[in-house]
Amino acid sequence: PPEIFVSDGLAGSIVGDWVEEYGPGVHHIAYQVEDVKAKMDEWMNAGYAEFYSERPLECEGLIQVFTKPSELTGVIYELINRSGDGFCEKNVKGLMESTKVKK
Repeated sequence: PPEIFVSDGLAGSIVGDWVEEYGPGVHHIAYQVEDVKAKMDEWMNAGYAEFYSERPLECEGLIQVFTKPSELTGVIYELINRSGDGFCEKNVKGLMESTKVKK
């Protein structure tokens, strides 16, 4: 089922710093997929999206990749496959660094 995760982050955290700099709002929408790389290739070949990285970010039990902001909505889309719970700090850092809005 759909889930909405809202966070303003702790002061000094990766998410907290991002919200402090850019303000609140929808950062991204995630889609759970079986094969992140295959879906990424499908979206690129169809012209649906451009991605921040050439391949998915990987941590134990977690594979994910993020699009550049949609030209229409400004929203970033995430393709994700996870076999456990929680987040990977390395991937969160990569997300926040790769999706910084240029002022």
